[in-house]
Amino acid sequence: IEGDSVLDPFGGSGTTMKVARDLKRNSIIYEINPAYIEIIKDKVGWSNTTLDSEVIYDIKITNPITNWNSENKLSW
Repeated sequence: IEGDSVLDPFGGSGTTMKVARDLKRNSIIYEINPAYIEIIKDKVGWSNTTLDSEVIYDIKITNPITNWNSENKLSW
């Protein structure tokens, strides 16, 4: 239903947010890896002025991974 809200606690690459946008639904996703934020923004067209102004989009970074190295691998 248009205008409903979708919550994705495992944001990943933002597919859920993109589908929610396409269906004109509000979307909130959580992601712990800051490296995925730009991927998500690109996928949903975050910087694109064609985003529906009636729909709310929000990305939360919770407990960001701090031991992420340059090869995009966790270091233990």
